[in-house]
Formats: sequence, structure tokens, C-alpha cells
Amino acid sequence: MAITNGIVREKFLTRRFDELKSHQLSTFLLIVIFTVYVFILGGFTPVLSLFPAASIGMMWAVLTITFEFLFGHFVAKIPLTDLLNDYNLFGGRIWIFIPIWLFILPIILFYIYT
Repeated sequence: MAITNGIVREKFLTRRFDELKSHQLSTFLLIVIFTVYVFILGGFTPVLSLFPAASIGMMWAVLTITFEFLFGHFVAKIPLTDLLNDYNLFGGRIWIFIPIWLFILPIILFYIYT
């Protein structure tokens, strides 16, 4: 989902908006995509207690950040400074909301489905 979102950002959003606005729109779009997916998934496999929900969220957040840095640096050859820049809220970069949302989402799902 995230890779497809990145492709959409590069192919469509960057043609219509500047890089920062494309980044922000893409981040928001990915939050919406993850939310819809998790709510659909949660209907099939509900989480039965708060600790597993928080554990799942933590795992998703850590795996997302790990993938972002390992793939971004070693495969896509993006400098670490550029990768870290995506977490700079003062610069208008809002990517940090993705791992935060991925951590919170299973907890919200737990409270909705119980």
C-alpha cells in the first residue's frame, strides 16, 4: 500500500503540486488507505484485548520505520539526512504521523469492536 502510494505521489501529485504539498497529500492519503484496510481487516480478525492491540500497533510502527530506513537507504540509495528530513514537523514534513497512526489504529479498532 505504501509503495503504491509513493508511486501515485511521484506520477500524479508531484506534477500538480510542489514537493512539500505532494508529501503532505500523500501522507494523508496513506493514513486514509491504512485506516480503511485495518477497519476491513478488523471485522474479520478482531483483537480481543488491549495489550495485543498495542503490541500489533507497536510492531507495525517499528516495521514501517525499519523498512523506510533500510529500503530507502540501501536499496533506493537515499541519504539518511533526506530520510530523517521526512520526520521534520517544523519543515512541514508530516511522515511521522504514519508510524504514530499505525501504532494507534489497532487500539482504536479494539475499542470500536469490543
